[in-house]
Amino acid sequence: MSWRLRFRRALFLSLAAHGVILSVFTGIVALYFNTETGSDPQCLNFVFMPAEEAELQSINYAEDEIPNQNTKPVGHAVTIPQQTACAPNAVPPAERASLNMQPAALPAGELTNQPMPPVSPFADEIPIAPEESDLQSAVDFAPVFRDCSPQPEIFDPNYCLSAATLAIARQEKEKIDDKVEKIIEDLSYVDNKDTTIVWQWQENKYTIKIRYQPADSAMSFDEIIVNILRERDGLTMSTEKRMRRTAFSDYAKFIDYWNPHIALHDDEFDGRFHSNSVFNIMNIGKRPKFRGKVTTAAHKIKTAGMPYFSFIAQKDSVFTKGLETGTAKIKLPGQTGIKPAAKNDSLAISFWQETWLTFTADGYFSCYSKEERTPCRVKIPQQPFIISGFKKGRLHIRGVIHGKILVFSQNDIIIDGSITCKVNPRLLTNSQDYLGVVSEKDIIIAEPKVTGRGDLHLYGAYFAKKRFRIRKFWYKNDGAKLYIFGSLTAGSAGATEPRYGTRIKFDPRLRRKRPPFFPMTDQYEVTHWDKKWHTQSGN
Repeated sequence: MSWRLRFRRALFLSLAAHGVILSVFTGIVALYFNTETGSDPQCLNFVFMPAEEAELQSINYAEDEIPNQNTKPVGHAVTIPQQTACAPNAVPPAERASLNMQPAALPAGELTNQPMPPVSPFADEIPIAPEESDLQSAVDFAPVFRDCSPQPEIFDPNYCLSAATLAIARQEKEKIDDKVEKIIEDLSYVDNKDTTIVWQWQENKYTIKIRYQPADSAMSFDEIIVNILRERDGLTMSTEKRMRRTAFSDYAKFIDYWNPHIALHDDEFDGRFHSNSVFNIMNIGKRPKFRGKVTTAAHKIKTAGMPYFSFIAQKDSVFTKGLETGTAKIKLPGQTGIKPAAKNDSLAISFWQETWLTFTADGYFSCYSKEERTPCRVKIPQQPFIISGFKKGRLHIRGVIHGKILVFSQNDIIIDGSITCKVNPRLLTNSQDYLGVVSEKDIIIAEPKVTGRGDLHLYGAYFAKKRFRIRKFWYKNDGAKLYIFGSLTAGSAGATEPRYGTRIKFDPRLRRKRPPFFPMTDQYEVTHWDKKWHTQSGN
């Protein structure tokens, strides 16, 4: 019987515990869902109405608040929706006035025996007010004044669309380049270079018009203007290219025939380098440096030194701007075209005997010859000036250049010392000091006892139709350098080491101007061409 008592007692306690838990849970749920009047409102509902209904509402409020025993209830009662949990003091005065929440106090006499009009909760059924409302437009909707005065013309009456363009195909461009180059080459042997050629290729008909413009000054270049018309399927299109004749002064170094017994070693060239023949490079020790594009009419270059050494592996470090072989050969001119002046004047002076010239920075040069030991002093004008030597007239030059000068000789020209400019073109690219040295034979660097030991500086463009050479090149000069700032052109070049290591840097001014009357090549370079076909206005 004892276990039965224990079971009954445990059952009773379990039911009691569950009852207590259930009552607590019920109380919590009741507290959560119970909303008393004093609790904070969960939602505020505002009812807005037209001004007429608000006015009627205020009248009813006033009727309820004014005690009058003689006043009878109005026949029409108005039910006003109440605002839940909104005390009058809970709304700011400005907002309460705009919402008409304050009851209006009216005289009691106006409320007696006055029937209240029926009020509709819908705005569409409100009767029309007897008086017009005092409406004011908002600023955003105020009328804007528009200026109707005549306006200027937007478009130019002379405006017209530009002609349509079409890029020239690569294959067509190559064909045109080859054809124009062949025409210009054929015209180099005639005096009158103006011509018109009709050419047919595939389904296109080309009319090539060439107009030649000779140099208009002693320091400018010849030009050719090529106008090309293409006709196809009744459509005519055109393009124009301008070409400039190159001068030998456009190259940092130009050699027509390279001496096979001489190899480049301790030499550096900053600018274009061209050789019409195979040239040699030493492949042991210190190699040369080419910092400009290198072209040669030959199809290879040769190396000198150790036969088993591979120079090809070092080619990129030697030719930093690239190497092009098998290019067109550029011929040296048969004659320079410089003739002796009929008489000496302010723009030209001629010598018929070996003469020594020394230029000074004040714009003068002194000269003396074997026959006339007394030196003369000549003023250099601002215009291009020519100093010529004919027959036995070998010229020796040195000094500081101030002006635009060409030194020409049918014989040799010997350099007795450094030749610089008063306004250094290395520092000022607008320097107007130009020097051209042209010899129909050799340009020679004098022996060390004349030039002195150490480096030698030469400014200007030098042209030797036969050779550029250095006397006693085997003379040890303690690593001295021959610095040329400008250009060097020669039919052939002699050895320079060990007396001098060569450093040639191109003068960029020579791309814009050449020294007075400096020889030009038979090559033309394109200066402007957009490589596009342009439609004609008639199309």
